[in-house]
Amino acid sequence: MPIAHLTLQRSSNSKRSYFFNMPETLLMNHINTFRKVPNCNSLFLTNLSWANVGGLCSVLANSVMPIITSGMSLPDGQISIYGPVGTAAYVRKVLIRQFSEQKCNMLWPNCIFTEVSDGMLIEDPLMTFKVHELKPTDTSIQPTIIYEFEQQFDVNNDTESMECTDEKEYPESYHYQVAIVDCPTVDHAKTLFDNNYLTLPPDNSNTRRIIIHQSNHQVVQSPMYQEWIGMDNNCTHISAKKENAITHMPPIKAFYRGVCNKVSSLFFPLHGQDNVFDHDQIKRDEGEELCYDQSCTLIFHKNNLEYKLLKLDSIVGSISPQVATMESNVESVLPETEDVYPKLVVLGSGSSSLSYRGQSAYLLQLKENTSLLIDCGVGTLEQLYTHFNPQQFNGILSSIKVIFISHKHIDHMSGLGTFLQHIIDVREEKGQTEKVIIVSVNPIKRFVVELYDESILHKHFRFLNTSPKKYWEIQQHFAPVEKLLGVERFFPVRVEHGPVTHGLVLEVNKWKMVYSADTLPMNENLIVYGQDADLLIHESTFDSSTEMMKAKLKMHSYKDGALATADAMNAKNVILTHFGSLFPLVPLVDLSPSEEEISFSGNIFCAMDHLEFSFSQMHLLPNIHGNLLHVFKHSVDRYVKRTEKDLKKNIKRNNRLTKTFWKVVDL
Repeated sequence: MPIAHLTLQRSSNSKRSYFFNMPETLLMNHINTFRKVPNCNSLFLTNLSWANVGGLCSVLANSVMPIITSGMSLPDGQISIYGPVGTAAYVRKVLIRQFSEQKCNMLWPNCIFTEVSDGMLIEDPLMTFKVHELKPTDTSIQPTIIYEFEQQFDVNNDTESMECTDEKEYPESYHYQVAIVDCPTVDHAKTLFDNNYLTLPPDNSNTRRIIIHQSNHQVVQSPMYQEWIGMDNNCTHISAKKENAITHMPPIKAFYRGVCNKVSSLFFPLHGQDNVFDHDQIKRDEGEELCYDQSCTLIFHKNNLEYKLLKLDSIVGSISPQVATMESNVESVLPETEDVYPKLVVLGSGSSSLSYRGQSAYLLQLKENTSLLIDCGVGTLEQLYTHFNPQQFNGILSSIKVIFISHKHIDHMSGLGTFLQHIIDVREEKGQTEKVIIVSVNPIKRFVVELYDESILHKHFRFLNTSPKKYWEIQQHFAPVEKLLGVERFFPVRVEHGPVTHGLVLEVNKWKMVYSADTLPMNENLIVYGQDADLLIHESTFDSSTEMMKAKLKMHSYKDGALATADAMNAKNVILTHFGSLFPLVPLVDLSPSEEEISFSGNIFCAMDHLEFSFSQMHLLPNIHGNLLHVFKHSVDRYVKRTEKDLKKNIKRNNRLTKTFWKVVDL
């Protein structure tokens, strides 16, 4: 679902932010667009489904919960959430499966829920909203809500902002009428003709009426919906321009991927898509493919497109000369190989902290029509769609036979809501009958059951617990998974993290792969069952051993701890992943262990989004590390300077604390 976001500011002390629905990828796209966490004063829900509230948990976790848990009150007071009947119960049901019940109880007093009805007026401090309800004739289908609001402008007092609209001549005073339309089904589209506001032109010639469409692509393309859009009612329609509009990759992320493709088209393939390394292409895309929040901003005369292009200029200016002077492409020294599978695609190499990296997700392609999805963080579907071209997308989705979720944390499981719906749609279209197996802990199953009808889930999916009741039956327990994937061994192992968490040991053909999930380093189970692994995918949320205590406190790993685990396991290749936001987008500067007692001598590489490699070629990944450091030199240098500065601060702070301690002892 596209994002609709409205910000109003009457004065320096009077600013309000409104969101119309919160789709799953809202936080990620907002960060990539505006480089900050969204602030929400009011949320308007048009419908009660995962498509409408999937991003709410991520936004609250990053913007509201840190304030509440620190004991402070929200600076703008409570968050107002409006929606159909049952909004409060539905939102709590969704949040409690992602947060703990304790966190939900802390959050609840800071939210005000209001159930809306047809014709209702919502009085907000800076704006009045009117509610229209679309009720299909089929009473079994839930109604959907349309929100309407008006905003008046005085041209004489807003001449500068008028320059960024269009070339029409406006009277001295004019105003906008804006409606947010979300039709979940074609049955809802039929009711659009029954609403006079949506069919008749404005009464005043000085009024511009704008319809912002949040309806899904199938509904928008239906004849009924197109007939309504084509009516001569003096309306401007804003809708997604993508033909198959699941998402649009932010231009900076697309540019970074294009740069990596220049370094190695083998390990960073574009699958037939254009490389946007050309800056003019990025500018054109950024101007033509405005996402919804940018479109609304453009309407209300506060467009930040110029700033974003300057930001792109800065990034491109620092990287382009480096690309031109890098060494020859790694493909020139690659031997030919026929072992295409197994192949690993990194869809997300980040953690829950905010960065350009996607959240944890890995696609392991075992055969052309057989794949395993390992973890499914927020935006996994978007990452999958942008990695492969649209023609391959449905085929890749239908190839996924098993989904493994390591534990119940937002950055590992909250992408399931959208991902499973698209798997269901593709399976229905292709007529697939073999069930997809979801291997996870019980809380994940309860989370999914809350989102979908039980009969649909039973038709398409089978759930297996990562911890069978009888441990000695574990081999028999996962036999259906091994048969479905065609692997010799599929073995989840318990690791050390906050909630119940499992890593994964997988053996296929001559290869052995180990996935650590989130864990403290030197996990005994991982080392014992992962002995002599060909590939270890190990998390490295923190960088050096100087952050060891922070890593232990949060029950995560750091670089040296991950390499120590690889050394004890006798792994041949290590991919470090699950990086925090302080890491640069590029690999670590020094991939060798910084602790003398660690003698790991295997191949080391850092995961990057859209990295793709077959197991037979993974030993060649370190060959491109030098070129990656070269092209992203500006980012790496900035990271090194920040790290050195932080280290000096820590040393000074520790010295002060030490002196204070001894003074107290002397007293």
